[in-house]
Amino acid sequence: MTSPHSDLTRESPGHQDGSLGGFTLTELMVAVSLTGLLVAGALNIFIQQRTALKSNHIISEMRQNVRTAIDMVSRDTRMAGYGLEVNDADLSDWVDWAVDISGSPVTMDSNPKVVQDANGTTDGLWIAAAFEDPVAELSAESLSGTNTLTLGSGEGDAFNTTDKKLIFIGKVETARITGIAGDVLTISTHATTARGLQYDHPANTVIELVKVRSYEWATEVIDYPYQPYLTRDDSIAGTFTYYWQRMIANGISDFQITESGDRIDIAIDGKASVKDNSHLNGDGGTKYRKLSMNSSVMLRNK
Repeated sequence: MTSPHSDLTRESPGHQDGSLGGFTLTELMVAVSLTGLLVAGALNIFIQQRTALKSNHIISEMRQNVRTAIDMVSRDTRMAGYGLEVNDADLSDWVDWAVDISGSPVTMDSNPKVVQDANGTTDGLWIAAAFEDPVAELSAESLSGTNTLTLGSGEGDAFNTTDKKLIFIGKVETARITGIAGDVLTISTHATTARGLQYDHPANTVIELVKVRSYEWATEVIDYPYQPYLTRDDSIAGTFTYYWQRMIANGISDFQITESGDRIDIAIDGKASVKDNSHLNGDGGTKYRKLSMNSSVMLRNK
């Protein structure tokens, strides 16, 4: 009788010497080589994707900075003169508190006011206008010829007699504040002498505040962000404590304003914050991405 386990002692087919199957050294070398090629290919793809992602991030950041800058400058330039129903010859008498980023006075003999350095590089633009929504309303009627305005409760706090003194009343006449007593403003509709209102203004007439908004190209960078940048300020004392509170766009490499009649041409150049080794930019191999944007603005309130 044959035992049911008798075939366990037989040799396996193909391995007459009873040894286990495996890879030869040649097969292992081929496998390792193929695996290395696959890993190298995958790593190369990863590096390329990472480089492309970094490059896209650099471009996106630079484009956002330049776009933000040109949109803000264009929008505010378009507002130049709104709220200032005054003669250009008298503008500097009406707007006498404008300053630059260092605190030095700027004479507003034109609106907008463009200041260029000796080398022709534009580094400053000053715009006078009622940029924002009304800050107060008349709580009682003010008739022509009078020189006082009564505002709603607490609304007198929005004004002063230095850098928040110019107002636009009812969207029809400009006045300067000569005195404040709580919520009662004493005003004049003349730049240097006392003169009452030219029009009647009913209760609830809106009052807008005229500001001087400046844009300057800061090139002398000591602290972060280590790059030239564009600043915006409203020439109001105590508004900003630190330089970065004025910074609206980093990496601005040039800021140019050209006046042509009632048209203002704005050109802003941006430069990436870090080198991009995937792009030479055709500028001698500096390996920094660069971008230029332009805008033309017609002055509507001249």
